[in-house]
Amino acid sequence: MEFNFKPLLFSKCSISILLRLSIFMIGVLALSYNTFRIFKTDGDSMSETYHHGENLLVNTRAYKDEDPKRYDVVLIVDIDRFLLGDDFMVKRIIALPGETVELKDGIFYVNGEVRADDNWNHTIIGHHNHTTGELEPDQPLKFKLLPNEYFVMGDNRINTWYGCVDISAILGKVIN
Repeated sequence: MEFNFKPLLFSKCSISILLRLSIFMIGVLALSYNTFRIFKTDGDSMSETYHHGENLLVNTRAYKDEDPKRYDVVLIVDIDRFLLGDDFMVKRIIALPGETVELKDGIFYVNGEVRADDNWNHTIIGHHNHTTGELEPDQPLKFKLLPNEYFVMGDNRINTWYGCVDISAILGKVIN
């Protein structure tokens, strides 16, 4: 006995279902492409949290309706390094707009206090002296963040970039 599939495949009902399913899938793909991006880490400034070459899922719409929070891990675009091909950085937010940041004896202070909830608050921020091999604290600094600035740094406090970034440079929140 032979079964004829032709009436089932080309009926108005099946074409309508296929069309709706196709439109739905295109919508899901468009939304997910504009909401989530995958980035690969480059370097070890965020180790032990993330390692070199690790894939990270970034929510690029996380800060459309709310502001970044302290200790969020964010993806930042660095326009100054764009031509070098090293244009994205993954960093942790340490201080929020309007707060005072100070580096003294290799320890960061926010509004004059060492943050008790910062897991890395007693790590010396500095560099290795190539002559002696010892860790030396970075030069002291103190400044107040502007209303649209965040202070960020990597979790590997001995080997990281740190500094102020404008809210417009934050592309999204790392969610894994």
